[in-house]
Amino acid sequence: MGSSQKPIEQDFDFNEWAALARTDPEGFARRRLAWIQVAISSAQKRNHARLERLQFRIDAKRRFARTPMKACLQLSSMMWDSFFDMKESLASFSEQQRFQACAKAANLKVVRNQINKKS
Repeated sequence: MGSSQKPIEQDFDFNEWAALARTDPEGFARRRLAWIQVAISSAQKRNHARLERLQFRIDAKRRFARTPMKACLQLSSMMWDSFFDMKESLASFSEQQRFQACAKAANLKVVRNQINKKS
């Protein structure tokens, strides 16, 4: 491990990372990759493949963007797309839950009517 690289810790110090990026871009890149690998490996096992695919997409966007700003905008767009997908899924799930609750209520009403007719 080089002198500019610290062991990976849980706390993130933006100023420290920014200084490292300015003074030692290669050290910054190595530390960033190590941090990402630790983050992925510390996630639940069932999420590793999905996180690795996501990181692959992120790296590809960064690599092929013509400028850092373009990469930033593309990654921001990816995040917003993901957010709206989750929002739609949640709305759909809530709608299904409401439908199921109404169906159960309707079934209970039918059962109650049948019981009342037998009494």
